[in-house]
Amino acid sequence: MVLTDFPVVKTLPDPKSILSNKANLLKDEDFPVFEIADPPESKEASKAQEAIKDETIDEPCFEIKKTKLKGQGMFATRTILPGDLILREKPLVVMPDKVFQNDDMDEVEEWLEKRLNRLSAEDREKFFNLSDSKAELAGEDPTILGIFFTNDMNFIDDSAALFPTMARANHSCVPKADFITRPDLGVQDLVAVDKIEAGEEITISYLPASAEGSDVKNVRQSYTLEWYGFKCQCGACLAQV
Repeated sequence: MVLTDFPVVKTLPDPKSILSNKANLLKDEDFPVFEIADPPESKEASKAQEAIKDETIDEPCFEIKKTKLKGQGMFATRTILPGDLILREKPLVVMPDKVFQNDDMDEVEEWLEKRLNRLSAEDREKFFNLSDSKAELAGEDPTILGIFFTNDMNFIDDSAALFPTMARANHSCVPKADFITRPDLGVQDLVAVDKIEAGEEITISYLPASAEGSDVKNVRQSYTLEWYGFKCQCGACLAQV
């Protein structure tokens, strides 16, 4: 089944809207740690859980390797058919929308730093191995906010979450995969929406489907350049004049 609507990937708040007023600093307890409620105990829920077990992945169908122009990428190691589950992943960090929408970046950074300090050394390494598109474009050192905002995705209750393996999937305006939130499991699924041959790159769309994602080439390229530091050169963009 080909999915026709792609979820919106979270983007950086408009820098022009960042406030300098420190008078109303929010306390850390205003930003509770995001918790996912257990699914209700019912016959329907039990059946759903049994069905989910059938979707688990026995062996990975992809590998992460370096690309010529886009850094690390995700590539199929075998043929993947539409509807196949490519990856199921738990988030490293889940940022509630209340924090994400806060205009004071110092407060957001403090919140994020506390969450990172709670991670294991292995998970912290996964986080810091990801890219910061703004810093790379400016020739500067990466920051924790830059890394998070470059790689986060929409998640449960309008939160923004970071999935370190799924973040390796690069953008295409005609993607071969899509990510689907599973509130019942507290995970993100990466599912094929088109046939992917062995050796082919697995891509997702970074664009809002109902806005820039449905617009002309120049608009799409302007969006990826502004928010991710690259001008899209996918097949669709190269084919359009």
